Amino acid sequence: MKADWKDLKRKLENETKKIMLEEPVDVKRLYEGIFPYDVGVGGQCFTTQCFVWSSVQGLGFTYVSHGLLRALEDPDFSVEQCKKLFKYMHVMNDFLGYAGLEQLYNFTKELLEEFNSIKTKEELQELMVAYFKYTGRLYGWVHQRFPWGLGYVYRTKNPKDIEEKMKDLRKIRKLYEKPVGKE
Repeated sequence: MKADWKDLKRKLENETKKIMLEEPVDVKRLYEGIFPYDVGVGGQCFTTQCFVWSSVQGLGFTYVSHGLLRALEDPDFSVEQCKKLFKYMHVMNDFLGYAGLEQLYNFTKELLEEFNSIKTKEELQELMVAYFKYTGRLYGWVHQRFPWGLGYVYRTKNPKDIEEKMKDLRKIRKLYEKPVGKE
C-alpha cells in the first residue's frame, strides 16, 4: 500500500513529540560546527547559523506558517492556491538542507510530494498544522542554541557613550596634529 499524507502527518507528529525535550541531532551538529557540506565563509560558521535561525523562524514560526494557515481559512483561496502558495513561500528549504537540517529538508520534500494526494483544504490544513508544529518546535531548539552571547560585542550606544567616544577621538586627533619631532 502506498504511503499517503496521513502517514507523513503521523511522522511529523511523532518527531515533534520526540524533540519536545530532546534536541534534534541536526541542531546539535549545527551549533557544534559540523556540516555535511562546505558552508560558511573563511572557516567560520556563524553566518550560516544566523541564516538558519532566520530561515527556520520564517518557515515555522512566523511568515510562512501564519500566511498559509490564514489562506487555508480564507474562503477566497482554493486548496490548489494554498498548495501553490506554500511552494512559493518555502524557498529556504534547499538552503536549510545544505546547512545541515536534513530531516527538515526531507520532511518538506515529502510534504510537497504528498500535495498530489490532498484533495481538500481541511486535509491540507491537517497536514500543514502538523508540519508547522514540527518546524515551530525545531525553531525553538535553533533559537535556544543560537550564540546570543556574541551580541555583547555589538552593544548599543547611548548619548553618554557617544560623548566618551568623541572625547577619545578628539585626543587621538590632537596627537596627529602635532608636528613630528616638535614638542
